[in-house]
Amino acid sequence: MSNPPYIPDAATPRDPEVRDHDPQLALFGGPDGLDQVRRWLDTAADLLGPGAALVMEHGDLQGGDDGVPGLLARHEDVQRRGPVWMDVADHLDLAGRSRYTTARRAPG
Repeated sequence: MSNPPYIPDAATPRDPEVRDHDPQLALFGGPDGLDQVRRWLDTAADLLGPGAALVMEHGDLQGGDDGVPGLLARHEDVQRRGPVWMDVADHLDLAGRSRYTTARRAPG
């Protein structure tokens, strides 16, 4: 389970408790907010065995093909020349906004 920094650098966090108290390093993840996610995918793949679950929180605008689900779905193992993640799914929060993605480590 991961809650990486995912706020785009030019954005302002909505919630005052986050904006006013959380460290910048824990919030901002590059121009589109996904720099840490991209770097983390290979590490997660190395740490998780086949079939292991991955759950990652992300911003409500980072679901879909251009966001975290798309990054996971396109992530390939260069040595095996195959997908690293399977059963990639985006999930909504109670307000109906895209908020987290799940996937399982592919066999191999």
